[in-house]
Amino acid sequence: YMSLSVPSLFAPFVRLELIGWSPLFPATGSSVPTALDDMSWYKELFDYGLIDGKMEENDEDANLLPNIVQNIILPIAEKAVEKWWEPRNVTQSKALASTLKDIFVYVEPSENEDSKEVLMMLQRRLKRGAEECVVPTYSPIVTACSATARSHAAVQFQLSLDVIRSCLAFDGILDRLVLQRIIAEVLVADRIVPYVRLLLVDAAECARALTQTADALPAEWLRAAPKGVEALKEIAESLVQSAQHGDTQTKESARKLATRFGIAFK
Repeated sequence: YMSLSVPSLFAPFVRLELIGWSPLFPATGSSVPTALDDMSWYKELFDYGLIDGKMEENDEDANLLPNIVQNIILPIAEKAVEKWWEPRNVTQSKALASTLKDIFVYVEPSENEDSKEVLMMLQRRLKRGAEECVVPTYSPIVTACSATARSHAAVQFQLSLDVIRSCLAFDGILDRLVLQRIIAEVLVADRIVPYVRLLLVDAAECARALTQTADALPAEWLRAAPKGVEALKEIAESLVQSAQHGDTQTKESARKLATRFGIAFK
């Protein structure tokens, strides 16, 4: 019964080290949380059960680390996804993605229902975060007269871009098509495109917004223009066409956008 009891015996020491650890906040001097294999408990238990560097076949001790990850680390990550994580916070999203990649090495979603539920919860939170983004579409007359309205719309636009970046932090964890639907159809088509289209009256502002959006999206999406992104490409085409008669700076911005979107520029 020793092998069955060992995870419970070591659990208090694992939890003690995890008191100051969070899957949402980077470690000091890093951009991600402390990795599991950098923790003391992991290093101490990594070779538990090995005899002369080998593990006996069907030895339950081989499941020690996976059991600890499943029963202690995974529930912390699950609660973080459900209650603490802010999808608009790119730093938190990158930290959480790093932690989940660590966890899924030991508890694969394809073989574990708890891990699979974390992925489903993650997908729901990202979709809800995208749907909660509201980018005002004030008319050019309103934004020209009100700096507050112009600033408010710009801030909400940036928050939408942050949700895009958060979604892409989970590329390789969530299915790319799932992320594409959230980003392209919910955020780009329904939130960003209406805002950017109104900026066409100011070529410089429109070029800036298009560039910021292009920076947030995968490069291959700009040329392929999947559903939801095609309207953004159409705006870029309109801007490029009108910029050919503009000043030197506007032409240069348009030329760069044309290259990124795969648009002919004469």
